[in-house]
Amino acid sequence: ESIPLKSIGLVINVRAKDLREMVYNCVDVDRLRAAAYPEFDRFYDIATILPVGVPGGRAGKPLQKCVVDRAMAAQSRPLVFANWKKDSQGRLEDYAAELHKKTGIKMDVRYFDIQDLVKAMFKNPHPYDLVPVAISVVQPEYDIFFRDMLTKGGLVDFELPKLSGMRDSMLKTDDYAEVEEIAIDIADGLSREGALLPLFQEVRSFYYPSKIKNLSVGKGFTEYPEVADFRW
Repeated sequence: ESIPLKSIGLVINVRAKDLREMVYNCVDVDRLRAAAYPEFDRFYDIATILPVGVPGGRAGKPLQKCVVDRAMAAQSRPLVFANWKKDSQGRLEDYAAELHKKTGIKMDVRYFDIQDLVKAMFKNPHPYDLVPVAISVVQPEYDIFFRDMLTKGGLVDFELPKLSGMRDSMLKTDDYAEVEEIAIDIADGLSREGALLPLFQEVRSFYYPSKIKNLSVGKGFTEYPEVADFRW
């Protein structure tokens, strides 16, 4: 078993920072991911959107401190949770009821056809307030984990200018140590802003001949093992 270099997080597309932070801190990561991803029987905890295996990624749950403000929650319209998996609809509606009872936050779970949702994800304004996203290493660079949160026409209807400025600095430097440091700061910043709640990293089974030694899957921006590293 190993953990591929793919992280799953909840995009919180809420303009009001106080409400956004409340959602970030009060959503139960265990309950939400179990409801949204019933096909997985194991989840690997991640502290930020950077997956473990990518330099700077950290295992563990995101730091959350739920402070309930029912007056603020009552003034908010129901937050649209975009769901594209029919087998998750009932479980997500059950969790929405739990969240409302616990915090006063109203969540409206709506089913979207996946093709329609993908088209809508890069058009402002978005038809959702909450949407799970999977971010996978398709290129050996940190920006894959941030750009859609920090660019116009991305996944959210608000701007994070400080983090966008940090991203610009990251893209301009060739110093890898500096790139890593800035990337970690951006990942932490997305959490501090309540914009992207890390949910989990998938645990997957890989099958190889039993005599292979020195097998490592998902490490340092390498999704699959290097054949040259195999030992027999």
